[in-house]
Amino acid sequence: MMRVDEISELAKKIAATAKRLPSASGMKGDHNILVLAGQLRGLAIRLKKLAGAKKMSPLPAALADLRGMCMRCHTEYRF
Repeated sequence: MMRVDEISELAKKIAATAKRLPSASGMKGDHNILVLAGQLRGLAIRLKKLAGAKKMSPLPAALADLRGMCMRCHTEYRF
């Protein structure tokens, strides 16, 4: 099982990646990726805050929300 500090650090990295995603090669000017990346970043920031505050009960739902967004984007963009 991951520790909350590990979850927080990974969520921080996901948020940073989501911020860069719309400017990635082949993604520039794609409004949909801009929206999805914004949603992903918001979910990652939420997860980081929950983990940082050691709020354990909402973590599984926050992780599931983040995973769902990852799956949605990867399904739509096939990467």
